Amino acid sequence: MEDDGFILVKGKRSKKKSERFSTQRVVALSQCRTSTAIDRSCIVRKLEELRNDSFTEEFLDCMSKCPKIRSTECEKDIVCYGIGSVASSSDAQYQFALLILLKEKLKVGQVEMFDPLLSEDELTLIESFDCKRMEKNEVCKRSVSRLTLFYMIHCSLTMYNNLLWANWSPWQLRNIVIIGNPFSSYTFRYTERNLKTTALYMYKVQGLISEIPFRNSFKFKDVFNDTALHFCSEASLRDCPVEQWEITDEPTVDPNDPETIVT
Repeated sequence: MEDDGFILVKGKRSKKKSERFSTQRVVALSQCRTSTAIDRSCIVRKLEELRNDSFTEEFLDCMSKCPKIRSTECEKDIVCYGIGSVASSSDAQYQFALLILLKEKLKVGQVEMFDPLLSEDELTLIESFDCKRMEKNEVCKRSVSRLTLFYMIHCSLTMYNNLLWANWSPWQLRNIVIIGNPFSSYTFRYTERNLKTTALYMYKVQGLISEIPFRNSFKFKDVFNDTALHFCSEASLRDCPVEQWEITDEPTVDPNDPETIVT
């Protein structure tokens, strides 16, 4: 389990192990809600570290391989899910700092953030960097009508699947870009039957989505590891058969899933 309370996706877990992680997640949630205020200068220092690190330049170069991100004509927003506690996790602090740099470099409209681990003090800190708090837990079911970058580093399969369902049409999928776990990895970690049952939309998006891995050159290897850029090209969506879009059953929320606690 990571410091920020979110579990890195590492494949199948036994029921016993999953229950243990769930208990830890609830404990972390309780602890973070009473966390003390974080010094804003801590984030500023990490911002300066990233500004002067070659990793950031490489990351932005990779982002530019997405045509819509590269375009200066496309208005875009950023939605961040699952960043964890920026008061208690150094990983979350670096991830938040990179998010602020993306906001600056990509000239986005607004940045919205949600994580049930974030305390009131942390939310105030986030707002001081001109980011907006989400008042409601959407369980990642945000439907978009314009270009939106979803910043979801080290989130769960359930969260990615919910997001794909919420935008399951060719005209919406062309408007989402996702930074998160490599989607291709799920085809190796799950059998076809299990992936269909567990995360139907993750299964269905394979072959439609382009994936570009970020090189993990940052000095702290656990902060941005196993992270990739995902987007659907116009050609892949145009050539997709109509029946691909016919199944639109909403994924159910498991109240025992430590990744999607409803608060």
